[in-house]
Amino acid sequence: MWSDILISQDFLIVSTKKPLSQFQIFKSATVFLFTGGMEFLSLSIPLWAIVLVAFLAVLLVWQFLRFTLRLLLFFFLFFVLVIALDFLGVFSWISDHIITAFL
Repeated sequence: MWSDILISQDFLIVSTKKPLSQFQIFKSATVFLFTGGMEFLSLSIPLWAIVLVAFLAVLLVWQFLRFTLRLLLFFFLFFVLVIALDFLGVFSWISDHIITAFL
């Protein structure tokens, strides 16, 4: 059973035993979204701004991680290719046949 949640001007939460309508749930959530939040340097920062900044920070961190993982994959594949070419003797063949032809 839902409680009726009313948020007053000084952010006191009062609850009763009446079930909430969908409009009251939306209204109380909207009031909390725009009046709740935090105070920083005597400025009241609304909750939606905090959520927006947190979402942007998570998005930025995810983009950075994607970039670093792609870079790591590139270097890993590059060094695997170099090791495979060395194992097949490509660099020895280059030094024996091509470089000695010009010296």
